[in-house]
Amino acid sequence: MKTLARAIQLKPDLPEVYYYQAVSYFFLAEYDQVRRSLDQAQKKSSPEARALFLYAMSYENESRWDEETSYLRRALQLEHSNARLECHLGFALMSENQYEPAKRAFATAIRFKPDFALPHYELGKLLAQGNNLRGAQDELETAVHLQPDLGPALYALSRVYTAQGRKGQAVETMKQFVALRAHEAAEKESLAADAREQLQRP
Repeated sequence: MKTLARAIQLKPDLPEVYYYQAVSYFFLAEYDQVRRSLDQAQKKSSPEARALFLYAMSYENESRWDEETSYLRRALQLEHSNARLECHLGFALMSENQYEPAKRAFATAIRFKPDFALPHYELGKLLAQGNNLRGAQDELETAVHLQPDLGPALYALSRVYTAQGRKGQAVETMKQFVALRAHEAAEKESLAADAREQLQRP
């Protein structure tokens, strides 16, 4: 942070340094400071999609969905085919219980990037909530195919199979979910044990 402050002193008219200062504040969870730094960057140049996205993420982490949605829509005006932006827009809309617009956002993200597992999962969840079990199955199976370690998608798919009366597939999918969670827990414990060992060394 001191280096960035020095860079701002040396080049106060360079918007890039304010942007990277905002990124640093973001990782410190100082979201008001994120926006102040981005405000300074915007005074030096036209808004960029990455800066608008960072504004949006600062609001997302404060559960301020209206502001997040506004900045995401502005960013999408600059980057029309950005699947990540559409996916975050879907999250924000879903958090505001705007389920149909959220479905459209996730479907758009899939159209832009068909091999992106997350919007398939999120759309599948929403379709399941609306009792469109076949549509949910298709999206969730696609999500699991694209990202086999996407645990929530495995869990949601098992629930869909159960609702369809496909007990065998539901059980097998839930077994995959449980095995994945056990593997993740073992991996975390291994890392924790290694960290403890490192701390105990002279």
